[in-house]
Amino acid sequence: MTGEILANTLVMICPLQNPDGRNRFIHDFEVNEGLEPDANPLAAEHTEGWASGRTNHYYFDLNRDWLGITQPETFAHIKVLQEWYPLVFIDLHEMGTDSTYYFTPEADPYNPFLTKEQHDDLYWFGKNNAKYFDQFGFSYFTRENYDAFYPGYGASWPFYYGGLAMTYENGSTRGLVVRRSDDTTITYRETVRRHFVSSVASCEAAAQNREKLVDMFYRYQVSALSEGGAEGSAIQEYILPRKGNTSAVDKLAQLLAFQGVEVNRAGAAFTSAGKQYPAGSYVIPLAQP
Repeated sequence: MTGEILANTLVMICPLQNPDGRNRFIHDFEVNEGLEPDANPLAAEHTEGWASGRTNHYYFDLNRDWLGITQPETFAHIKVLQEWYPLVFIDLHEMGTDSTYYFTPEADPYNPFLTKEQHDDLYWFGKNNAKYFDQFGFSYFTRENYDAFYPGYGASWPFYYGGLAMTYENGSTRGLVVRRSDDTTITYRETVRRHFVSSVASCEAAAQNREKLVDMFYRYQVSALSEGGAEGSAIQEYILPRKGNTSAVDKLAQLLAFQGVEVNRAGAAFTSAGKQYPAGSYVIPLAQP
């Protein structure tokens, strides 16, 4: 498996998405831990104070920032994605202690702006993950709780340039060991193992389907161009008039451009559909990848 992955894929790893939150979490744990790990879920070492490790230094949930791009961490992530356009993007997360493990496919309702092919191809990864989780005896679930509906998730944003994006959720120990409500215990080591197995299994699925992934990426962008410029479409472009709060208009245009959207700017005043627009107004065509 490893040889196939190394031969047929380029794997990029972001080992730490939220350094501020992680430092806060580790600090709380080290302050509250005892001489030995305590599995009691009510022990102080499992309980974070305000603000928890979920947010960054500015108390912002980075997993909701992929449209607004208000945080430096999100800016850096998107900049790299725009340079490489990875065709498979996996966002590794943790969820509540009593949960097991979640991986794709996502729950309904499914985002109607994603293609049927993208939806169907997610099953390659879900099935390959399930194969290895069954082999190791790991519990898991799919098609519940987690969706790809909001484009501002880290595990949604790469869909919109033609890739596949997924979130994987792992039942967290919130420390080194914890007892669940069914009186079973799970260790941090076990949770790391589950994320490792799902990650390698997903890399294998990408390697096995690499030609299909590249073809899908190409056809997604070509079809977006043709659909956006289709003759007779009700809307073929949007106009942002540069008037009123022009700084807000400029900021929106800049944000769209950074997202990879082609934004044109009028060098002179013009008329469209009987309306006057000032010089500097922005025009965003829908015929783009």
